[in-house]
Amino acid sequence: MEEQERVELIRQGNAFMQEKKYKEALACFVKAQYQDGLVRVGDVLYEQKNYVGALKVYFKAGHPVRISATAEKVAAILHNWLEEDKQQKPLEKEPQPWKPTVLSIQDLMNLGSQSTSEEKPKKGDSNDS
Repeated sequence: MEEQERVELIRQGNAFMQEKKYKEALACFVKAQYQDGLVRVGDVLYEQKNYVGALKVYFKAGHPVRISATAEKVAAILHNWLEEDKQQKPLEKEPQPWKPTVLSIQDLMNLGSQSTSEEKPKKGDSNDS
């Protein structure tokens, strides 16, 4: 990819970020291989509590600090769920082996759009701007 094309993709991605079109921004940043943009999309997903999506984007960006912090957050959530489950009821049968979910970058982009499209307008909000 030529540098001018990459610069234009990054500009487009930044514009999409401003418009809160994170799926489109992610596509631009992935194509441009723009690490900083990917980290910003991951940060948005993290703030939306989409920790698995954030973790995948951080992996794509190759950002070890955010990967580690997000993995710790996910592990803490899982630990809390398991502790709550233990306190609520005893195991009735043996747990089934864990089968990981495999998501493609396209699946990840769809996850980001689902969380933004499910937002409901708040009372008193106006769309007449």
